[in-house]
Order: sequence, then structure tokens, then C-alpha cells
Amino acid sequence: MGEAPMKQWIVAIMAVAFAAALSMNAQARKTSSKPPPDTPPADKPDTQAMWDKMDSDRDGSVTLAEFQQAKGADNEVAKQNAKQMFEKMDKDSDESITRAEFDEWSKGYLSPDAKPKKKGGRTKESKNN
Repeated sequence: MGEAPMKQWIVAIMAVAFAAALSMNAQARKTSSKPPPDTPPADKPDTQAMWDKMDSDRDGSVTLAEFQQAKGADNEVAKQNAKQMFEKMDKDSDESITRAEFDEWSKGYLSPDAKPKKKGGRTKESKNN
């Protein structure tokens, strides 16, 4: 084989190798951008991770102390706020939150469709009355 045909083969082999590398890189980006199957979509919170953080003793329910600890309530105001939230979740008032109670609460407060809760204040209508 002469020098010119050899160069053509080398260029052809390099072009094929380059095209293969580009294809593999594109494929790697496609697969790496997908979250693992257990990961919730970005617009939905990971309620399992939240539950696991709260249920520190893994007994299937969350006490007020566990809830306050998970919320990072390190002063009286934060503890009182956490207690009020805890009491809203504890539908049967048995001083613990079950997973079912947490799931029910999370549907209303954590879903992307949930409307923000209004905190006090007066509406335009009430100002006019």
C-alpha cells in the first residue's frame, strides 16, 4: 500500500472512531439525565425521604418530639410552630402521626396543585366592608 492510500485509511478510521465517540457521548448524556426509577418527578416532593427523616426510631409513627427534631425546631417559637403543624396532621389526636395521616396531609400541602394557604390579613372585600 502506498503512502497516500495509507493516509486515507488512517483518516477514515479516525473519522469512524470520532463518530463512535460522539455517539457514545450523546447516549451517555441521554441516560444520565434520567432520574432513577424511585426518584419522584421534580415537581413532586419525595415524601418517603421526608417520612424517613421524621420517623427516626422506625416504629411506623412520628411523635411530636421526632417531628420537632426533623423540622430543626431549636427554639420555643420554632417548637410551637412545629407543634401547630403536627396537630394539623394528627387527625385522630392520638399524639402521633401515622403514615396515612402524613400522606393525607401531604396531598393537600405538598402537591404541585395545592394553593398557597393565606396567612391572616384582610382581603380587598373585607377592607371595603
